[in-house]
Amino acid sequence: MERWTLAKGYRLISNEEGFPPAYINRKDIAETFEFHDRNFFIIDECFGYMLSQTLARMIKTRQPPIDVLDVGGGTLSLAAREIAQRHPDTTRVINIDVAISTNSQNTQNFHSLCEDACKMSIHNNSIDLVYSWEMIPGLNKNRREQVLGEIARVLKPEGVALLGEEDFCGLPSSDPQLEQLSNSLSLSVLLKRGNVTRTVKIGNKYTNTSQFLMLMKPPIDPSIVAMTERNAA
Repeated sequence: MERWTLAKGYRLISNEEGFPPAYINRKDIAETFEFHDRNFFIIDECFGYMLSQTLARMIKTRQPPIDVLDVGGGTLSLAAREIAQRHPDTTRVINIDVAISTNSQNTQNFHSLCEDACKMSIHNNSIDLVYSWEMIPGLNKNRREQVLGEIARVLKPEGVALLGEEDFCGLPSSDPQLEQLSNSLSLSVLLKRGNVTRTVKIGNKYTNTSQFLMLMKPPIDPSIVAMTERNAA
């Protein structure tokens, strides 16, 4: 029988069949998350393949290992584990989630942390690439800002974060809220536009890209900026 380690304050809620659990809940702060994992391809597609392209660029141009963080990456850490398996010699990958399966075994370049992303145990300026999909919007407003602040804290100079953040993704790129977000995090904030009803070709792949935020910690890597501009075109 599969079991899970839970961060303090969280509980599992069963679905109609009673098992396995369908949701992770914390009543005192009114947060509920779906209980599931996503593989790397699904997340990469949602980011218009910017995740895989940014990682490939970092592996090519920076001193390995590249430190990668998946925030809210699921109980089995599927996507984060795939990155570690594909790039065993050039990456170190961490998954943070409030529920981690006891079957999710750590490896030489992969590690799961069962903890609240609002207060990570990760050192300052230690992560090259952060990504998070469909987790941050589930937080209440104050805690969402805490997670964004934590991401800004752990990013290395020239670090990049790709975030599916619904509160900001509907805004025009010139909106004062995005400027305020950029100033509060001391990061450059790029709103990557997409439309799930429109198919976009990137390289030899087709994808229905969603909207997401790309955050960059100064000094900005011009090669990654150029890459995002090519994809946007």
